[in-house]
Amino acid sequence: MDSEFYGLDLDALQALYQEESKRLNAELLAGATWDSVKEQKQKVVEIAIALHKKKYPLHFNPAEFGSRRNEKDDSP
Repeated sequence: MDSEFYGLDLDALQALYQEESKRLNAELLAGATWDSVKEQKQKVVEIAIALHKKKYPLHFNPAEFGSRRNEKDDSP
């Protein structure tokens, strides 16, 4: 999935995610239906995906770190 948000830095993505999530919440709390906020939902999802990929690049594998495996285990 190619997104315009992947080029933004982490701080910009976090700020944008907060802003767009608040907007979506406000629309829903005001009585908007899921169908009427379809584009806004998609935007929030794309920003969330870009934010996750920026925080956790593909080469990062949390299972390889000590907090996720037994330190006595020599296997990767």
